[in-house]
Formats: sequence, structure tokens, C-alpha cells
Amino acid sequence: MADKKYPPPTNAPGYYQAPPAPTGSSRTVIVQGRGTTVVQHTSTSTNYGGQRQPAVVQPPVVVQTVRPAPVRSQGGLFDNLGKAFDSAAKDLGNIATTATHAVINPMDLMRNGNKILIQSMTSGLYLKVSEKGLLETSQGKGPIAQWVVVKPQQYPNTIKLANASRSSSYISVQNGYAVGYGSGGSDCDFTPSVLPDWSVMFESVQNPGSHLGVLPTGQLTAPAQTTKDTDASHFKIFLLGV
Repeated sequence: MADKKYPPPTNAPGYYQAPPAPTGSSRTVIVQGRGTTVVQHTSTSTNYGGQRQPAVVQPPVVVQTVRPAPVRSQGGLFDNLGKAFDSAAKDLGNIATTATHAVINPMDLMRNGNKILIQSMTSGLYLKVSEKGLLETSQGKGPIAQWVVVKPQQYPNTIKLANASRSSSYISVQNGYAVGYGSGGSDCDFTPSVLPDWSVMFESVQNPGSHLGVLPTGQLTAPAQTTKDTDASHFKIFLLGV
């Protein structure tokens, strides 16, 4: 007598308890992911006397979904005009800022006949001539603190500085001192030079290495002891008129 065959237990490992389905039926499971779609097919069979058979799981198929690029609105006529005006205003603002911060070479301010102010970088005071013809400093910007640039034709790189209120009084280096009662001779000749910070130094032509200088207190320094490396020798130039 042949042994009776029993169907395998429904809870055996590897078996899938599925509801009754027609022969050869299949189920499709779709799993959505970010930017991808996973399509998984699971088929079941009851071909063998109604016995539940192992589930056959097909390898998942990953499909890359391509999302259409968002369509940007081109905007209407007035919207585009508004953007154009905003861009133009920004450009004009940049130009105005550049113009505001533009730096003029001090040598262009010291042309023959120009009237200037000479401000000490260390003290913030201005060179002036006193009633006695002495060279001093003060906060005032009046005629006694104003200087007219004189450029001798034979020495284009040198200048003389005549006082605006006393045209016969020049800045001069005499006997080791800077004075304001020079008569316009060679002792009144200076060679100006511009530094990287646009400040200016005045070196005596007659006494090379000697410079005009002012201490933070406003007191003038001895030219022979004022070198190009001394902060006291740095001045700012302001143009008053031509």
C-alpha cells in the first residue's frame, strides 16, 4: 500500500499564506521613492491539488522617474520693466560709490598757480605763517594758512610755496629751521613726493634729506632730523582754487 502524501504545512519556512487566487494569478507591488519607482511582481500558484506553493518573488525593477523641470514665469511687461529699472539703479549706485571714493593724485593738486592747504597727518593742523613771518600750525584755514604753488620753469620737479596773504613770504629752510619768511631763493625750493597713502613729503633741494615736519603736538620739527621715514613728514594736500 502506497504511503499517503500530505500537503506541506502552511506555516513552513519559505511558504507564503495567500488568499485563494486563480491559477497563475499575480500581484504587483509598487513602491514609490524619492526620484525612483520600484516595481515588484509576486506570483502564487495552486496548480497542485489546491495546495499552497512557495511564493515566487521576482527581482525588483527600479525605474528612474524623470521629473519635468519647473517652468519659470517669464513675467509680464511691467514686471520685466521693473527688474530693468532696479538693475539700472544698482549700476548707477555702484558708479556713484566709485566716484565718491576716487582718489586724486596730490601732484595734480600742486600745479603752478594752485592755492592749497597743507595739513599735518600727525596733528591734523595746517601750516601757516605768523605775523612775524614764522612757520607755525593752527586749526584755521584762512589766508595765512593758504599757499600758492610756484613751479620754476628750470626745475619742473620742484616747487616753491608762497603764502596767499603775503605773496613775498615763502616757506624756507634757513640755518636748520623751517621758516615762513623766505624771499623765494633756492632755499625755498622743495621736491614733493607722494607716498602710497597719498600723503606728501617736502624735501629741501638745498639740504637733501631734510624734510618739513610737524609733531603730534603741532610743533615743527628740525628739517635735518626729519627723514622720509618719519611720520612727522607726512602731509595732506587740499585744493582751494586754481
